Amino acid sequence: MAAGRLPRPLTAAAADWLERLSRHLPRAREARARTLAETEADQGQGWHEPPRPRRDLIGRPSSFSPEMEARIVDRLADGVPLARMCREPGMPDPETVRRWRRSNPSFDALFHVAQVEGWRELAQRVVEDVEAALAAGASVERARLMFDARRWLLARQAPEFFGSGRARRRRQREMDRSA
Repeated sequence: MAAGRLPRPLTAAAADWLERLSRHLPRAREARARTLAETEADQGQGWHEPPRPRRDLIGRPSSFSPEMEARIVDRLADGVPLARMCREPGMPDPETVRRWRRSNPSFDALFHVAQVEGWRELAQRVVEDVEAALAAGASVERARLMFDARRWLLARQAPEFFGSGRARRRRQREMDRSA
């Protein structure tokens, strides 16, 4: 066999492929030209076909609903942490809730307001529990330990709300820079 020449069966297969391609290309070019012309005509009139719903989406449908949103917001406002709430039956995974917050700005705003209200509720409970412990005869040291432990926990959950003055000042500087 000479250098640079293809074997006979491969040459026949290549020739057949080139023949089919040469028959197909003009039809494909014509179809594409028609599609482009129709699209340009539609866009020139300011009209376009609405997008069709995709039928090839993979995965389960979202369980986000106004009822689920209300349940989450109510539980947060009661002071229930997201991780504990999501362990309850019928509640979504915490990562799902975070994804909903990223994709839905109105839900994110409601979530944040409910979270702040929940932190206020927890702070009020701390004061009530300490007062109840003192009224029940617990020592001042024990009441102080209860208060400090819960205050520490709240400061970790919301440093800009319950944290030290330094954390609040840092948060304020960040907000001033972004404004």
